[in-house]
Order: sequence, then structure tokens, then C-alpha cells
Amino acid sequence: MASVDAVRLDHAHPQRRGISLARACLIVLLVAVVVRVLALGGTSLVVENDGIDYLVSAETTWKLQPIFISPFRTPGYPAILALCFWLMGQSGEAVMIVQHALGALMAVLITRLAARWVPPAFAIVPGLLVAIDPTLLLFGSVMQTESVSMFLFVLIVSLALADTRRLLVTAAALGCVLAFANLVRPAFIVVAPFTVLALASRPALRIPHRVGIVAVAILAFSLTVLPWLAFNRERGIKGFSAGAASTLWVSLVQQDLLDRTYPLPPDVARRYAPVARHRGASAEMWTFLATPADTIEQQYRMPKLTTKWAIDSIQSDPVAYLARLPYSFLWQMNYFPIDGFILDSQITWFSYMVSCDIADFGRSGSNLHFDSNVRGVDVRAMSMSARGGWMRTFYRWWGLNHPRGFPQLPLCGLAIGAGILAIYRRDWPFVLVLLASAALVGVHVLMLFHQGRYSLPAVTVWYATAVVVPAAMLRAARGSEAEILRRRTPEQWARRA
Repeated sequence: MASVDAVRLDHAHPQRRGISLARACLIVLLVAVVVRVLALGGTSLVVENDGIDYLVSAETTWKLQPIFISPFRTPGYPAILALCFWLMGQSGEAVMIVQHALGALMAVLITRLAARWVPPAFAIVPGLLVAIDPTLLLFGSVMQTESVSMFLFVLIVSLALADTRRLLVTAAALGCVLAFANLVRPAFIVVAPFTVLALASRPALRIPHRVGIVAVAILAFSLTVLPWLAFNRERGIKGFSAGAASTLWVSLVQQDLLDRTYPLPPDVARRYAPVARHRGASAEMWTFLATPADTIEQQYRMPKLTTKWAIDSIQSDPVAYLARLPYSFLWQMNYFPIDGFILDSQITWFSYMVSCDIADFGRSGSNLHFDSNVRGVDVRAMSMSARGGWMRTFYRWWGLNHPRGFPQLPLCGLAIGAGILAIYRRDWPFVLVLLASAALVGVHVLMLFHQGRYSLPAVTVWYATAVVVPAAMLRAARGSEAEILRRRTPEQWARRA
């Protein structure tokens, strides 16, 4: 089995380009910080419906009150918000500073990841692209899980491919980070097997050592998530959240694929009647999920009911579901075909929101389109004055004109090419990491999600792997040229002279 050094494209001349990895990381960090300081000065924090849920939970944590977390949410992101408030007070600026700081660190980690396969002079390129990518930068100013999720997945991949001899310590760290990622977004459960195996499958390890790595990672993961799973169990919820069981049902409702003849219990049918009067998404759909029955006991049976309802709907018309999957993949890549059911990109909406001004919502807190008190929380502490300058102007333009499917689709193609090369070179940790990113995208495709932001963690990692194919082509070209020169006869050299 080939070692990591054996698949590096610069193994023969590790520093011949004249720039060290530390210097490359420093350059990327400086660029990322400058860009994010400009974003802090020119955008406002977006606080949307999901953000209000997270804010309610964060306030109870920060103020040491009895914890309240919606059955449809997990505690990871509210914990990050509570940390922001504890460090800098409750404000929109506090959230933006922490999220943009994570974005800057993420760009550095991407540079270090890319340096696994190419010299630092080339590894700096994906790092700089991540540092200035407008879409990745955008979500540092949005109170959603994206900024934290992207950073966590890059950190997970960095740990899985870490060049270290302290593998058991790394396995424990990997298990803890994977657990926290699941507490931020439960979809990360699909990447856990691949990334743990990536750490355990590196060359020259004996079987007992590989088993130990997997066992330590599983133990660390279990101990980290156990308190939350126990808390959920006490309130009648299985798994990380009740929302995970309803997501497919929501997608089928939004895309008019739900079987409307499905037999429902009388109390549920009565609550569902307002939803049935609409085609596609509606406010009544969320009301139905939030208050689906007359008693709390009946409410907690709904995740199981909606899951079975969704599966039966797919089984009743599997062709319609399968025909929607290619579109779902394109939506995850932020490309929306005109013949698809979904035509709007959320990036357009969020780009508009971060660049809003007072006139947009008619109140001083220009980033808020809520009244002062929402769900028992005074959101005025999160209000921010209107920002100005070229950053806001840029995002107004970007929301309307950003290229659909770019860079997601090209990066996906390069990641596939890198995977083929990794299989050829038998770099199994790399293969497993790429499979982890594919699984993260795939689970959202199967759920028919149209929110392309859900796959941004995988796209971010693809930036690091995208250098593999061009570097391999360059190396092959240089090898061919060297072979041609080696085979030339003295007479050929004389004619060229």
C-alpha cells in the first residue's frame, strides 16, 4: 500500500518552489482576514426564522436558564451563539466576528490539506479561493449553521488525513468533532464511518492498531452525544431531533409529490386540512408540523407518522421520485434548470438580506424583519444599523448575477477525477474522505432538498482536492517531456542546435 509521501506530487522536490507551507498559510490567513473585516464593515447579520429558533435556545444557555430547545433543533449551533454572547455580549456583531473568524481558519486548513498533494506554492491557490469565495463569505453574516458546518467538516477531514504518529489522540479528537458536528447538523452522521476509517486505513498499521483507532473514535463520539440523546429520550424524541424524521415529508409537500389520499387518524386529518388546500410549500405546512395534534403525546408520534407517509408516497409513485433526483443533485450544486420544480436559489435571497438597508423593512434594525418580541425573545439586541459601501453594493449585484452551478459543478468534477487518481495510487484515506463528501451531498439529494447551502461543507473540501487533477496533468506533461529528451540521439541534438 502506498504511503502518503508516495502519492505527493512534489515528493522528489519538496520545496523547490521557494515558499514554505507556513508562509503560504500566513498569506492565506492575511487575505481571509482582510476580506472578512470588509464583510464585517459592509454587511448586516441575517436573522431569519431558523435563526430565531437558535436565538431562543442560545439565550436560555447563555443566561443559565432552564434549557429550551425546539424538538426540531439540535444544541450545537445555539451553543456557538451562547459562546459568542458570553465573549462579547449579545449582539449581531458578536456572531459575525466569530463566524468570520471560523471562515478565516477554514481557508488556512484548506491550504494545509492541499499541501498534502502539491507543493505549498500550489496549495496556496485553493486556500486563497476559499478565502475570497463570495458564497462562503456570505454565510459568515447569516445566523444559520452553514459557517460552523463548513469549518467543522474541513476540520474533520484535516483530522482524518492528519500526518501524525499520535493516532489514538487524533482518533479521540476526531470522534469529539464528529459528535459536535452532528449536534450542529445531524446529517453529518453519514460522514462518520468514512472519516474514521480514513484515519484507521493509513499504511503500515497493524490490525490491532486500526481496531484501536476505530474503538477510540466511537467511544469519544458516543460519550459526547450521549447526554443530548438521553435528554431527547426523556421528552419522547428518538435520535438527534424530531425534525430529521419530517424532512423528507416536507420536501414531498414542497414539490407536490405527497400522496394526498394517505389515510390519517381523525385528529391529524383535521390539522392537515389547511395544508391540503395548498400546492407546494405554505405557512400551514410548518404550523402542521409544529402543532400537529391535540396533545403532547400525540405530537411526538408525528415524526414516525410523517416518515411512513413520505415512504408510502414514494412507493406509490417511484418514477416521479426518481425523476426528481437529478434535479435534486443540481439544486445541491446551486444550479436550477428552468424545467425543474424549484427555480429560486437561496443564495440570491441571503445576498439580498446581508445587503439590506432601513428602507427595505421600515425599521431601524435593518437586518430584522420581525417585531421586537418573537417567541418570547426580544430580538432588538440583534439589530444592526444599515451598512454601506461597495461590499453591500457587491452583494446586491451578486445575488442577482452569481453564476448558477459555479464553482460547485466544476469542483465536483475535479473531485471525481481526484478520486479516480486516488484509487489508482491506492491512497485509501483520500478515497474515503471523498466518499464522505459524496455521502454528505447524497443524503441531501435523496431527501430532495433544494437548499444548495446544505452541501457547502463538501464543496469547501473539494477546493483542496481540486488541485490534484491539474497537478497530475502537469506532472505527466513534464514526465513525457523528460522522456522525449532522454530518448533523443546525438544527431537529433545536433540538428536542433
